[in-house]
Amino acid sequence: MPPPPPTGDLVEPFRRDGLTRLPAAFPAADADAMAQAVWSALARMHGIRADERATWPAGEARGLALRSDGTFRTIGTDRVEAAIAELVPDRPPPPHDDWGGPLVTFPSPGPWRVPATGWHLDEPVRGAPAYRLLLKWLAYLGPVAAGGGGTVALAGSHRLVAGWAASAPPDDPGRSAGVRDAVFGRSPWFDRLRHGSADDRRDDVLRTGEVVGGVPVRVVELTGRPGDVVFLHPHVLHAAAPNTADHPRLMVTGGLYVPR
Repeated sequence: MPPPPPTGDLVEPFRRDGLTRLPAAFPAADADAMAQAVWSALARMHGIRADERATWPAGEARGLALRSDGTFRTIGTDRVEAAIAELVPDRPPPPHDDWGGPLVTFPSPGPWRVPATGWHLDEPVRGAPAYRLLLKWLAYLGPVAAGGGGTVALAGSHRLVAGWAASAPPDDPGRSAGVRDAVFGRSPWFDRLRHGSADDRRDDVLRTGEVVGGVPVRVVELTGRPGDVVFLHPHVLHAAAPNTADHPRLMVTGGLYVPR
């Protein structure tokens, strides 16, 4: 059996920050083909057309039934599967067809600011009743530059969530809002994130970060190029961000789940 394709040093930033990037994880040509499938669904389901900006809504477009039909299966290259094996050694096989669902955010007016609301975990810390999320990923179908609607994540927050889990009652499932509030209650830095003025939430203010309970945390805007994949620890707090670019954000979000 040939050795797995090289993925670079993914593990150390994943352990430290709860996120890590795999550039050129799948071919840019495949990213473009998947982006065209998303545009076709947008036109078919919502009348939104790539070449007619008057049809573009502001903000996120939802309800695109493209998750389970294999549209995004070409994300699952040998390089991506090798990265999953590196990050989650004791894992079930990666999915064959369901590599996630589309994330589409159209431009909105106004300046870019770190969002004050919407910070969350996708699943309870101790898992949902039927399954646990082991790894989350974001795959880029189009370019996402700074201010372009890329998800924002709190690097290092998974380590604070681990601290919560170590001291929380064993019957507490660790639902998103309660864990977020517990983590955010640990430092005035988080108060500035949630309740500060627009100037407090400028990207250059919160990107510098803070050390909370010995853990460095900072806001990271997840930008990328077509074919890139960012992997996230399931306990990293993250939020949707505004898109102030002149084109939509086109991404796919997926995850590796294990049944209970």
